[in-house]
Amino acid sequence: MKPALVIAWIDLVSPTADAIIRSHATASDYASIAGRGPRAAHRSLLGRALIRHLLAETLAISDVIINIDPRGKPEAHEAGSAIPIAISIAHSGTMVGAAVSRSGQVGLDIERHDGRRDRASIAAYTFGPQEVRRAESGGVAAFYRIWTLREAMASGYSVAFARQADEVAPVSGGCDDQVDWREVGG
Repeated sequence: MKPALVIAWIDLVSPTADAIIRSHATASDYASIAGRGPRAAHRSLLGRALIRHLLAETLAISDVIINIDPRGKPEAHEAGSAIPIAISIAHSGTMVGAAVSRSGQVGLDIERHDGRRDRASIAAYTFGPQEVRRAESGGVAAFYRIWTLREAMASGYSVAFARQADEVAPVSGGCDDQVDWREVGG
């Protein structure tokens, strides 16, 4: 059985990153990065190529159209089909991640741990009370786990980050049997 969700990540400086871009980036992907700075362009191009790589590998879909919807969320369609394929692209520092879902909306976030961040102030401003307590008691790892989950949910549902409710438990139990985690070129 194919997994319902595939998540992959890759380092921009990995030799595999350039190989994925050469193999999977299209003319429309290159057109989409016009006017961006070199690093942002490279991350965006790799994100799109990684989506195409995952779709070819997991769903045997090789002709994919990637657009940005009016809310800024990437969306994919197999050429000739109006049925959307749920995708998400994220990046932080030199890491780029991509997610493909066969079972509904998907959101992904990657955050580089930055010791200079005022985590307590960020948590107080953006987290609910229960999440603030978890971040305080669990330290850096708990803060980033909550932060990335909220960002991923906001991305997946195309809503503002602040609308993610503290009382909602988005993941209950394990889901490892339905998620295929991959480090590409590791």
